[in-house]
Amino acid sequence: MKYEWKKDEPYMVQRAPKVVTMPKRSCIVIDGQGNPSKSLSFEENIKVAYTLAYTLKMDFKRANLTTSNEMTDYTVLPLECDYELVGDVFNMDFLRYRMMIATPSFVPEGLYGRSFEKAKKRHPELPLERARYEEFEPERRLSTLHIGPYSTVSDALGLLDAFCDKAALERVGRSHRETYLSNPKTVDEPKLKTIVSYVVQT
Repeated sequence: MKYEWKKDEPYMVQRAPKVVTMPKRSCIVIDGQGNPSKSLSFEENIKVAYTLAYTLKMDFKRANLTTSNEMTDYTVLPLECDYELVGDVFNMDFLRYRMMIATPSFVPEGLYGRSFEKAKKRHPELPLERARYEEFEPERRLSTLHIGPYSTVSDALGLLDAFCDKAALERVGRSHRETYLSNPKTVDEPKLKTIVSYVVQT
């Protein structure tokens, strides 16, 4: 049976803001800094993340493992980025980000190390050492679906902030997350779908 992430609650988000619970999960993680629209390292990090994610997926499929939920394959989850500005002055060149691709809970943690070594042999041109495999605890996130160019994501953040005030929620930290549901190489800018979210508490 094949696992499809689109059926999970954190990704079933519409424009109306709502609080979703992000479960405990393990992710391929890369930290970086700089303006994503100008930074060559940002594009390189995307290649690193997807190379490792697809290598891990194929290794899981070939391993023919018996999982408790009978999953034998899965669709690679979407790219996500946590963004946070450094300092009090708005300057995209000092933007700090954490890039992630989550893996399903049924993928054995020990498989990542083997997949990493395999990817390193196949792709010596990529700085795969930038990536790590990290576990994250559950968290509550206020989320909305943004449709349009990445340059207008601030509109979605304004929508979340307004909802926070009405619902008596408190935003935790200064970072926000963008989960990219569309491929910008094949989808026109006005139709790009991005889940925008941040951690909240009551």
